[in-house]
Amino acid sequence: MRNAVYGIALSACLALLAVAGLYAYCTKDLPSMDVFHDPARHAELLESMYHLPSPPPYRIEPCAYEDMPQALIDAFLVAENLEYFTKPGHDVYRLAFPTSRLVQGLMVENLHYPRSIFPRIKFFFLCKKFTLCLSKEEILCVFLNTKYYGGHVYGVGAASSVYLGKDIRELSIADCATLLALIRYTLETGLPEIHRLKQSQEHVLGRLLDYGRITPEEYGAAMEQELRLFNYVSRDLE
Repeated sequence: MRNAVYGIALSACLALLAVAGLYAYCTKDLPSMDVFHDPARHAELLESMYHLPSPPPYRIEPCAYEDMPQALIDAFLVAENLEYFTKPGHDVYRLAFPTSRLVQGLMVENLHYPRSIFPRIKFFFLCKKFTLCLSKEEILCVFLNTKYYGGHVYGVGAASSVYLGKDIRELSIADCATLLALIRYTLETGLPEIHRLKQSQEHVLGRLLDYGRITPEEYGAAMEQELRLFNYVSRDLE
């Protein structure tokens, strides 16, 4: 009996060492956590994620979570994940958005979920490290600051300036819905046609109303606001 107990204890210790070693190996190339904590350094993170050239032919304007309008955060929640702030940021079967999207970018897997076994293991450990070291707000801030918006534009701050001609702190509810609608289009699909973007914006506004994030009066005003975009070349204009 004693030998069996010793054997089980030894096996458990070896398993823990193996997991710790695998965790260390999978996360060894991850940038310093200081880069994730400091929004001013998110441009450095982008360069490592996408191997962007220097000097930059692209537009990046990282902004702090506190500067992002509440309507933008609410639009994200109702359009992507209402339980983002209440559920754990990781589990084996369903990794919470945007943690998984951020890790996909860091793994440079063409922004697709890794299919082979080892990348999946690495993917899980990276998500685990994010959720242990970063708050929900910090993860969302990094995601919104590094999302590609087309036309060499990265992040909601730059998208606000380039496409809407506004500082992010000046965005209306309709503007926030527009930026969130654009998030749903990836590098592969390109920027949507204007009428499709308008439909997506109205869908986000409808969900904001349905979930009580805006009032009927705010919804009506947002629906009446004209969708005006600058420097925007969609597929129907190419």
